[in-house]
Amino acid sequence: MKAIANRKQTFSRRNVVKQGLTAGALWSVGGRVLGASDRVRLALVGCGSRGRYLAGKLLLSPNTEVVAVCDVFDERLEACGTLAPRAEKCRDYRRLRDRADIDAVIVATPDHWHAAITIDCCDAGKDVYVEKPSSRTIEEGRAMVSAARRSKRVVQVGLQHRSGEHFQRAREIVRSGRLGPIGVLRCRFNKHTGISRPAGGPCPAGLDWKAFLGPAPFREYDQRRHYDWRYFWDYSGGMLTDNGTHVIDMAHLLLDLTAPEEIYQTGGIFVNRDGRETPDTIEIAYRYPTCLVTFEHLSYTARDLNVEAVGPGGSIKIDRTLFEVKADLNKDIGEKGSTEDIDRKHLGNFVDCVRSRKTPNCDVEAGHRATSAAILANISLKLGKKIGWNGNTETLHEA
Repeated sequence: MKAIANRKQTFSRRNVVKQGLTAGALWSVGGRVLGASDRVRLALVGCGSRGRYLAGKLLLSPNTEVVAVCDVFDERLEACGTLAPRAEKCRDYRRLRDRADIDAVIVATPDHWHAAITIDCCDAGKDVYVEKPSSRTIEEGRAMVSAARRSKRVVQVGLQHRSGEHFQRAREIVRSGRLGPIGVLRCRFNKHTGISRPAGGPCPAGLDWKAFLGPAPFREYDQRRHYDWRYFWDYSGGMLTDNGTHVIDMAHLLLDLTAPEEIYQTGGIFVNRDGRETPDTIEIAYRYPTCLVTFEHLSYTARDLNVEAVGPGGSIKIDRTLFEVKADLNKDIGEKGSTEDIDRKHLGNFVDCVRSRKTPNCDVEAGHRATSAAILANISLKLGKKIGWNGNTETLHEA
């Protein structure tokens, strides 16, 4: 498997006109004319538990089919047997990229492969649903946006809160002004995490380790890096770029934030001394043009994922299942909301946009901005100082 990020070939949507059909009823997708009721043919790249979960949810959308699956580990390819028994199985995603009958690709690989596969599939005329974080570096993320725009592809990032009705209602409340101007958004993501395997170990049969590494630096096989890759800088930004990106995106959604101006992260490995490289304890302060955003993560406490917006008129606290509004920091004034299956709604929105060519709920630009904020905090941590950021030019400067 080879990362391909600079393909010159581009595809644009063909103009299709047919008597008796309403405008927008037919579109060119990946070289195939797709009608409003035609079956959307999908390929899955990355057949771990998350990838199979996403594919299963997508199959709940009407007229969808998984026709191909790809993974560098045979064990995971075989795990797709029940999900997509007739799907083509392969180890190299480029085989799927080149199939003219595939409309869209689900990218659920480790983070370090997200950009290369997304860019290559866009340039091959495929729409893409890519898991968060959208990229491992800011430069990769901007290249993904550019690829989506030049190829006129639909790219949805897996920040599914944007498809939740109660998140949209919470956004309306904040924007209504009833809480007054928001001075701070307090973000939190806590979860028990840990590496359970010792270093080293034999490479499993059926795993192409060099293909797993792909664009990452070469390392001898290590089962920790294989199964718990999220805790190593070569492949990810730790828990901050994982579920932390969800929380940052929730903050962006509430106030239409795009880029912080100053960022400072402090933290380290204080509890989970299990061989990880990424921190288990994080505190971040972001200064945006209109407010402060704070973020906390602990890898050794019960799961807790939420954002609280605070203004002079009260506060609103949002998590994945509900929101509650308080007239002040202690008094609940009774307005609450809950949401349905936001994963299914987010994936359904992607399929709808594959057909309609509309902008999805979490377009690649929004996904890139939320991912960038997390990456910037990790840069601050590694430099050991506060950093400044120009969101227009996407350049660092002294804070």
